[in-house]
Amino acid sequence: MTLVYRQGRLVQAISRGDGLRGEAWTARARQIPALAKVMTGELADSVLQGELFLRRDGHVQQQAGGMNARAKVAGLMMRADAAAALSQLDVFIWAWPDGPSDMRRRQQLLAQAGFKYSGQYTHPVSRIEQVAQWRQRWYRSPLPFVSDGVIVREGREPPGRVWSPGKGEWLAAWKYPPASRVMQVRAIRFSTGRSGRLNVVAELEPQRLDDKRVQRVNVGSVSRWQMLDIGVGDQLQISLAGQGIPRVDAVVWRTAERHKPTPPPAKFNALTCYFATPECSEQFLSRLIWLSSKSALNVDGVGENLWRVIQQQNPMTHIFSWLALTVEQLQAVPGISAARGQHLWHQFDLVRKRPFIRWVLAMGIPVPQGALAQLESENWHLLAAKSEAQWRTLPGVGRSEPASWWLSCTIRTWWRWRNGLAGSASPDFKAVSGRHGCSGRPVAPVSSAAPACGR
Repeated sequence: MTLVYRQGRLVQAISRGDGLRGEAWTARARQIPALAKVMTGELADSVLQGELFLRRDGHVQQQAGGMNARAKVAGLMMRADAAAALSQLDVFIWAWPDGPSDMRRRQQLLAQAGFKYSGQYTHPVSRIEQVAQWRQRWYRSPLPFVSDGVIVREGREPPGRVWSPGKGEWLAAWKYPPASRVMQVRAIRFSTGRSGRLNVVAELEPQRLDDKRVQRVNVGSVSRWQMLDIGVGDQLQISLAGQGIPRVDAVVWRTAERHKPTPPPAKFNALTCYFATPECSEQFLSRLIWLSSKSALNVDGVGENLWRVIQQQNPMTHIFSWLALTVEQLQAVPGISAARGQHLWHQFDLVRKRPFIRWVLAMGIPVPQGALAQLESENWHLLAAKSEAQWRTLPGVGRSEPASWWLSCTIRTWWRWRNGLAGSASPDFKAVSGRHGCSGRPVAPVSSAAPACGR
């Protein structure tokens, strides 16, 4: 989190968020007893970068793992009734932009202000062997907090005005070895993701891995699964990657008699299943999960389970049919209370105000990053007026990409969907299948990705 002090007082506390934007935590931060609210001297006007943590008594990382501590901290900061529980929190200050250049003086001032941990766990090193020794020591020794590695930084740092998230070349993280276990494969299944690619998932005998219960792992593409030669009954070395996602590190043991299912034929691609049909159920659901994620439309409180029950109660025609749902329809969905139904309807309504580029992302259109960056500065009126030739001039599109005609086609379809559902127009939804394009004419699922877009 970021702590901002002005004229000796804490005026702002911001969560890390995505590195560029975070949540306002000021009111909650002022309720944390361990957090200094008043500063003097050089800290009176300062910006501090720190990490909120849950105090632990003799936590040994190698033995106890992460204990889901980060999620618990976030939960306490979001709960309105957790004032008393905030006494369990403390903060580790890991950076003071534009602070004293002498590290010893910096740590001394922080300790005097009540930020004691950074001084206790900051040590000068000159060789990689010393870094490795501290890392190993802290990994195996009792600490007052959960940690996932060590930070190595240069003695001098650039001015705070040039700091940028993810671009600090003067520091690096050296993570602890990921927790891992040998787990047995119970079954192999295949699923279609939002891009239409066939994915292989290994169902595992459930086990605890660090602070998570793991019962399946995504192997990846069919070609990777075949390369790894994973069958039912095999034993896999499983560890947790970033965000706590299980991954396959190695095949430890294979059964003598091989049991490997035959993958289904590849029928889908990045431009299929914008409409709901039985054969499109998996990719259609994957598209819904993606469009509600933070990376796309950021629909609060909506994920896979909710999309499943909504689709069962109110079958959707296309991936934006949920925009037409009423409060009463949402409240009638099993498991959704009257209050939650009202909240969901409000969230769905707010989505209409998202920038157009978010809708482009939500639809999963295969557009190069360079083109997306340029589209962000335009509005939908300008985009809808572009010719196919103009689309091809966007960075990274060119003549070999389907993005040019697909973008032009999609803009018109998206606008019909959105405005028709909003009451401004009436979209013409003819009898279409899950693999039909913008005009309702069929798309060959393998031989051609191009939708027949009416002009």
